Amino acid sequence: MPYRKRDIEERGEPTGGEGIVGDLVRQFADPYAFFRELVQNAIDAGSADIRVDIARDGDGALLISLRDAGEGMDRETMETKLLVLFRSGKEGVAGKIGKFGIGFVSVLAIGPTVVKVQSTRGGKGHTLHLYADHSYELFEHGGTRPGTTVTLVVPVPPKDAEVRVKEHVQRSRTALRRWCEHAQLPITLHVDESAFGDGRAERIDRALQLDDALCVARTDTSDGRTSILVGLSGRDGQRAAFYNRGLLLAETEENLGFRGLVLKVQDAELGHTLSRDNVRRDERFAHALAVARSVVAGGLRKAVQEALKAACSDRQGYFELAQAVAYTTLDVSGFPLPLLDGEEGSPRRAPGRALAWRPGVLRGAREHGAMVAFLARRGDAVVDLGALPEGYVQRLKEARVRIDESWMAELSSVDLVEAAPGSSDAQLLLHVGAALSDTYRDPRAVVLGVVHGAHSQHVCVGQPDDGGRPADPFSLLPFWRAPLVLNVNHTLVAAAREHAKTSPRFGADMLSRAVLETHGALSPRRSERLLEDTLRDLLDAPGDAPDDTQRGQP
Repeated sequence: MPYRKRDIEERGEPTGGEGIVGDLVRQFADPYAFFRELVQNAIDAGSADIRVDIARDGDGALLISLRDAGEGMDRETMETKLLVLFRSGKEGVAGKIGKFGIGFVSVLAIGPTVVKVQSTRGGKGHTLHLYADHSYELFEHGGTRPGTTVTLVVPVPPKDAEVRVKEHVQRSRTALRRWCEHAQLPITLHVDESAFGDGRAERIDRALQLDDALCVARTDTSDGRTSILVGLSGRDGQRAAFYNRGLLLAETEENLGFRGLVLKVQDAELGHTLSRDNVRRDERFAHALAVARSVVAGGLRKAVQEALKAACSDRQGYFELAQAVAYTTLDVSGFPLPLLDGEEGSPRRAPGRALAWRPGVLRGAREHGAMVAFLARRGDAVVDLGALPEGYVQRLKEARVRIDESWMAELSSVDLVEAAPGSSDAQLLLHVGAALSDTYRDPRAVVLGVVHGAHSQHVCVGQPDDGGRPADPFSLLPFWRAPLVLNVNHTLVAAAREHAKTSPRFGADMLSRAVLETHGALSPRRSERLLEDTLRDLLDAPGDAPDDTQRGQP
């Protein structure tokens, strides 16, 4: 027995760092992990709730106490179970968390001068004083209230008392929230004013949940003994935490097959290792992971699908979700893709508008534009690439979905600009049409328009077909020749329209030469005739207005 009885008058020197007890104390990486051990004992004792108090006594020492309303301990239990290492009254008892009988030693980790244990069982109370030198006193007291109260008396040096007390309070609060956050019974913390608090109750326990996950799925077994939560972590890594009755056994970032995910497992049959710094990797542990993987493939995948669908109207929201998915190994087939809005001039998407996944090649663009509107009017979908991170695009490729941007270098659309009858624009078009009328297979008509897409920088373009592919206005089609569209946004067309206000033939000469040059049809004879017509107009010579019945020779 590493603890020893001592007489009331005996005063040994502290030996907390020596021997097997010292070794066991040092195994607790967090010296405040004793909260978990005491809460665990209270749960195993059948307590309905737990109260933690932090205050200072008249000598300035810090008092940290935990009180439960469990079954309590008698003298035999204290002497043969609590004070004996590697012996536990809970070994083999169903529903008990503790196994090895060494958790209680953790109360010595923060260096108390004495740990006082008051417990009442069967109407008889006993008090244990465990000192820093591992000696103890055990005597009866007249308490009748069932349950156990453990109080740590922690010395506080007067020199930096305020700082040390604040540190103890904060680290106690942090440890309680870490180790006992999801405890399956109410835990309240009261910090007295003497220890820089206000005495009001702080609730420590809360339901099992994932606060920092972007999307969460949960499963609970029918017997209520196992609960598993899995969520998107939003980072390239994984985190897993394992609980028994809501008390943290271990948390890890090791590779357990949940890349990009955060996982919490609550299982009443999970246990801690002998060193109490990890969860036992036994059959129950393997079973819990198997259930978690089924949640990922089922509930989480469905939750992600619904979340992506809801985020299709929110580019940033969709981007964050898609980035989180890209870190995982989730099957992305069937996930909805956000579409760019088809409304002219709108930079946003229609709320909730999405495209269901399908294998093949899809058109994509990063911003709304006239070509996107053009395709939308045709009923074609354009995926919003601005909402898709590169990693997610790669995942789509792996699922046989390719999003193509090259279509923007091939397709064009035209918004026609009407020329009012008798206007300078109408005269300009009439003269251009006449100048081109003697070409081989001349255009069916000459019109003004705003050209969008691949040919937006061209001076002219053949009227695009319904697929956005410009036709050759000088080729003989089976049924009709495509109109020639003069691009009003081109500098030359803008200049010609301005000149047409005073001399339509001069403006037409500029455009006709450019059109013919573009299509390789500007012969010397035709160039000479254009010059003659322009000079005649400038000299106010007869024949200013073109005659549709006159046809020149090339």
